[in-house]
Amino acid sequence: MRVLIIRNAYQQDVGGAEQYALNLAVALKIAGHQPLLVTKVKKIHEKALKAQIESISGPWHNTQKWDRWYYLRYPVFTIWYMSIILFRRINAVHPQGRDDFIFATKAAHLLRKPVVWTDHADLKYALDDIKHHNPRMRRWLIKASVQAKAIICASENEKHEIQTVAPEIKNLKTIHNGVFPADGITPVIKTNKFIIGTNARLVESKGIAELIESFANIDRLDVDLWLLGGTSGNQQKYEDLCRSLKIFDRVKIFNYVERPSDVVASMDVFVHASYHEAFSLAIIEAAMLARPIVATRVGGTPEIIDNNCGVLIEPKNAEAISKPVIRLLNSEQLRDRLGKAAQLKAKRYFNIQKIVENKIIPLYNELNEND
Repeated sequence: MRVLIIRNAYQQDVGGAEQYALNLAVALKIAGHQPLLVTKVKKIHEKALKAQIESISGPWHNTQKWDRWYYLRYPVFTIWYMSIILFRRINAVHPQGRDDFIFATKAAHLLRKPVVWTDHADLKYALDDIKHHNPRMRRWLIKASVQAKAIICASENEKHEIQTVAPEIKNLKTIHNGVFPADGITPVIKTNKFIIGTNARLVESKGIAELIESFANIDRLDVDLWLLGGTSGNQQKYEDLCRSLKIFDRVKIFNYVERPSDVVASMDVFVHASYHEAFSLAIIEAAMLARPIVATRVGGTPEIIDNNCGVLIEPKNAEAISKPVIRLLNSEQLRDRLGKAAQLKAKRYFNIQKIVENKIIPLYNELNEND
């Protein structure tokens, strides 16, 4: 089966949604299918090349405005996707972002090819944002959703939130995201006895400021903080915050790395302080590595970890982070118990290869049979 996977984004945004599209392509290839990945993100192209996944640079309008030029982009990009579907003999189209939901779905519909969407928390915001500002765009998005044979939600929470802003959308299906089990890990050398860390883009909504402030409240010199993930142009901002809190020399910013699991494997406590989250691949990756996890109770996160295999806290609260972190630092037994429980759950429910083979490929087959 030839599957067109589409996930465009800003160049600086190499997050879980972008990695998921690549993981999906790799899992499909392992299962004997032929994925074609469309993305604007250079780092994903580089990873695709190493994984021997064919990829194409996709159309992406960085301002992402619903302006008058959108009326021109609609037919142009629709024709562009039609040409790919025709000349690459695509059997199924799988867009995973706002504009591509409309353009690629229209192209596939005209060519009578089945379409499956995966939503990474884009849909609820797009539908809600344009509800009162541009009703025509909302109608286009709703119409495209009807033409999709299925809309995969990353979590039950995301499914509920879409239903809240657009109850007319009926073809929603929850299939959790996943990652590949950790293999060939080479933990990086620690800078101190204990490491508190995260794997998230350095943006406000990931709770980076609260994490830094919570670290400043931990009065222990045997602990360092590692911030792993794309800086999104904010490195100076968070370095200045560390300086103002007098912890700069104990905070390390890794930016983007090719093998993040090698860094996460050296963390003694993994913290995910996000304000909102669809279904975090970073948390699943930490769980696969048996890291004890402290995460905010937002979005689909409670569907990944609970108090039996991690610690859930409220967002936007530095003190809420520091208290469980200190408790974990003081108890090797607690760290070990929560880490092993998280790993057991991740291997059982969030293995991307099993998810693709048992849930997504059967969905493609079903849609092709019914088309």
